[in-house]
Amino acid sequence: MKRLLLVSCLLLVASLALSACTHAMTRELREAVQPDVTFADIVNSPGLHAGSQFIWGGFIASGKLEAEGTFLEMVQSPIANDGTVIDPDVSEGRFMAFFPRQRLDPAIYERGRVMTIGGTLTGTITGKIAGKEYIYPVMEVVESQLWKDEPYFYTEHRYWYGTPFEWSREGIYVPY
Repeated sequence: MKRLLLVSCLLLVASLALSACTHAMTRELREAVQPDVTFADIVNSPGLHAGSQFIWGGFIASGKLEAEGTFLEMVQSPIANDGTVIDPDVSEGRFMAFFPRQRLDPAIYERGRVMTIGGTLTGTITGKIAGKEYIYPVMEVVESQLWKDEPYFYTEHRYWYGTPFEWSREGIYVPY
């Protein structure tokens, strides 16, 4: 009986540890992407990387349902190694996420929702942001993850060692 309990506890701990290491995108897509190419490189020369696969994160600025599928205008944000968006307040530009033959519900895929998107860079579309012309890189989406609305806490890998103090760039902050 003790052995069964021990094995059950070990399996539970192992499954929790492994689930903490999952990524938002599949292994096949992650292996196909070009990790050395930054989003800024794409914005500066989108034609050079057409046909390549990438994983980008960001939040929805707007969406449009078309006959051929759904276009989501995304504000790009950096992503962590597991595919989660690190900081939605940081961006190198915008892109269009094209979901072919899919009609995404605008009530679910609404402005401000955070996503991680993987797919193929297919070209560009010209649009306007605040009255100025903007060239959007277009990604044909292969995989996507719509994240739940939760607050973001980017800790920059600060560790706590049993003190009620919080580290900041200015030094130690006492929350009490």
